[in-house]
Amino acid sequence: MATQPLSYVHLDGTDRQFFDHALANDIERYAFFRFFQSVESKWTKQMRPRTGNGRIKAWNKSSKHYWLQLARNTQPLPTVLRPTWTPPAPPAQAAPAAPALPPPVAPAPQPSTTTAPALSIDITTVETVPAPPVPPTLSLIIPIPSGISQTTPISPVVGIASALADAVNHIAHVSTKRPREDQSGDEENERPAKRHLPAMGGERCPQFVYHNDPHSETKVHFLHPARQQRLAIQERLGGNWRFAKTFQQPLLSDYSMGSKVGIAPVSSFLFVKLNEDGVIEDRLALKCRDISQIDILRALADTEHANLRSTTSTDCKHVHRQRENFEEAHEFKIRGNPGQVKWTLNYISTEYAPHCTLEHLIKEHENQQKIISEHFCWFVFQSIVDALITFKTGYCTEVMGNDLNEDSRRPGWLSMLHLDIKPSNIFLAGPSTKYDFYKQPILADYDSSISLSENMEQRERDLAARRFAGTTYWQAPEQCHRYEGLEDVYPPIQWPLVDAVDVYSLGLVIRYMMMCSRTRSFVRDLHDEEANIFLEEGMKSPSQVEYDYDRTNYPPTYSTALIEAVHSCLAFRQRMDPAQPNKRYRPTLFQLRDIINVQLSRLEAQGTEKFSTAQVDPTSVRHILFPQEDPRYALGAIFVPPHNVPLEKLTLSDASTAEEQEARDCWQAHAKEAQDGTPNQHAGLDKSAMDQVLSCAYNAASVEIMTDGGSDQRKSALECGIKHAVNTIRKCANPESTFDQVKGVLDPEFLSPRIRFDVLTYLKAGAEENRRRNGEKRPHEQTVLVYERQQLAISQSDWEREEEVLKRFTEAGVSGIDMQRQEAKHDISNIDNNAAAYTALIDALDLGLALLVMGRELDLDPEMADEQPHWIKEISSLHQGVWEYFWTWPDGVPRAD
Repeated sequence: MATQPLSYVHLDGTDRQFFDHALANDIERYAFFRFFQSVESKWTKQMRPRTGNGRIKAWNKSSKHYWLQLARNTQPLPTVLRPTWTPPAPPAQAAPAAPALPPPVAPAPQPSTTTAPALSIDITTVETVPAPPVPPTLSLIIPIPSGISQTTPISPVVGIASALADAVNHIAHVSTKRPREDQSGDEENERPAKRHLPAMGGERCPQFVYHNDPHSETKVHFLHPARQQRLAIQERLGGNWRFAKTFQQPLLSDYSMGSKVGIAPVSSFLFVKLNEDGVIEDRLALKCRDISQIDILRALADTEHANLRSTTSTDCKHVHRQRENFEEAHEFKIRGNPGQVKWTLNYISTEYAPHCTLEHLIKEHENQQKIISEHFCWFVFQSIVDALITFKTGYCTEVMGNDLNEDSRRPGWLSMLHLDIKPSNIFLAGPSTKYDFYKQPILADYDSSISLSENMEQRERDLAARRFAGTTYWQAPEQCHRYEGLEDVYPPIQWPLVDAVDVYSLGLVIRYMMMCSRTRSFVRDLHDEEANIFLEEGMKSPSQVEYDYDRTNYPPTYSTALIEAVHSCLAFRQRMDPAQPNKRYRPTLFQLRDIINVQLSRLEAQGTEKFSTAQVDPTSVRHILFPQEDPRYALGAIFVPPHNVPLEKLTLSDASTAEEQEARDCWQAHAKEAQDGTPNQHAGLDKSAMDQVLSCAYNAASVEIMTDGGSDQRKSALECGIKHAVNTIRKCANPESTFDQVKGVLDPEFLSPRIRFDVLTYLKAGAEENRRRNGEKRPHEQTVLVYERQQLAISQSDWEREEEVLKRFTEAGVSGIDMQRQEAKHDISNIDNNAAAYTALIDALDLGLALLVMGRELDLDPEMADEQPHWIKEISSLHQGVWEYFWTWPDGVPRAD
């Protein structure tokens, strides 16, 4: 092994900085060298990276564990120079100069956090480092297909990349089969390497494990969209859209509905649009509902779509805007739920708000016991009131100004009520155009909202259906669902639903912001106590004092004006009661708008600099703790798929010598057939035959697993693993078949390489045994067919000699014999189809075993799991299924990483 220094020649500044500063040490840099030796010698010119970014992506997708281990085993390790790094210059004589620091390295993407980072930087004097000497020449040895090694001198100045290129060119000349791209002889016209965008990822429908944990205190876990869902979204949206993460999902155990499971009832996803270099250039939020089982979910989807379509037309920045609305359908069956065959999903895509919700902001302030500044409270107050005025008039207040009033209506506009205002339904988008140091609040989630029909009878029916909409603890007195059915003793149920309902809920939100230094349980208990008071309040006489929250409970930092504005929103009565004129009632939206504008003007007259300055000073009492944008999905970031499992977690590390040799022989034989273009003997398999042989192999393997001598844990893993394997293969062989779906938490041991290897081994043995039995049936069925043919011929001759009176009986007999003959032919056809399917399945399982053993050696890429071609997937759908079984990690099983 060479011990002379190595020098890296970069393609551009991107890989130069990555090599010089992102790689942690010489072991990583030497591994980087060795990987690109393999790239230059094994990859075609079209596939080799042509940019620094391409090299980085290729390295990140590689089996880095293998190359790093190779570097660690290399002793002594060659010195790896970084000649493109400029060392610090010596300080000048007149005055000490700051040392020249290396170019900054972009930090690795971190999970999104709502905690403002506290930075502490310690800069010390850096000693002057002399320029490194020019290293001596290094010889690079590259194997040539004929078995002869080519030794190529490498100049440290020219570097390894140029030498590799020369060596590969030499290989091209001595090889008996010159690559097509080398035959042109025109290096200047060489096409750039083809860029492969991240794969779609995802598990096919139905997902094997129906489980999530959205309320985990350590790491939340959601069920992601299945592959067919991702493909449907891609086809509908156009461009290069990829799934990024799941925002929200109910606890699936709450929606088990007996055996009727299959797809999460409601989910919210983030999808990102990529350019050809894999850089994020657009984002959107996507709400998915399973509307095939519960009628109310279809009604909610239709309502939200209609309301979003209306608000989007206003072009108001305070309301949520829709992009697309579409549906897709699937057909499959879940074992135990045979009645459900068709599954219809509704999608609504909207603008993405990268800074989460107001609820996240309030919780972060609560966690740090930090009050929310009054100025920001007024700003949120104003933003949501503006959104509600848009709901009422169809006009954006920022366009029309204060000219809007109670009678303002856009032509053709139907006024709307939101009916579910709460912190989690107020999103935080990008910087506000009014105050660029704040994030823009947006009123979102319109599935409980209602458009007020011009037909009064229809309006009354719609309002009656929405009477108790909304969320517990955030409802106005006339909306509070705990009093449903108590019309005789609870007068507010008779009150009309008007925009005063939303004013009350908004008052609760602003008060929650002001009380954020209290615990969430305190605020929830306060809302619950006030809801209990509603009944008493509704029956008070005019002379009795009405309930009013104690104003001394607020932090002293808030002005009387803000407290009074909030309390006016929280008045029990929605309008003035002529019989009780001394009782408080809620302001209209326009009265509230004017109050807010006056107070914001008052604060702005004192100067907005103190508010903008506070946002760059985390220690300021006015600093707002906005949830940080997830840097992984920021515009301009290089997208890293969330679904890839490292190759080392998929391949067997403890294979025996015999297993390794058998796998290598199997793989090489099939690879040679694929390279030589040998005709595919497994094409055109019958779906029902593949379904049947999978069931027979599964049944036989399950019996054998019961006698496995391992521990109970191992048996449990094998039983789960074989269901997963057959499910995965069957989804490719017959997507409309019947599948197993497991509920609840599963031990991920069934996904370990050893269990997968043993599962495929058991399946192969079961398939071989059933193929033998299937073969024994054919001679018998052939004998039956010959016999039936003879009987048919005899009967036909007898029929010609019989009297007319017997003809009808003989004719019936002939017809019965002919039917038996057809059945015998059908049985033989089934036997032949099954035989072909068994042979293909056994062949696919052999290749699956080889993959598990040789995965690292083959230098496979996780991105190959989907769109990129590979000869295994082209053999048959059974081979495709085994290929996917190797790569797939069920979405319902949390990953350790």
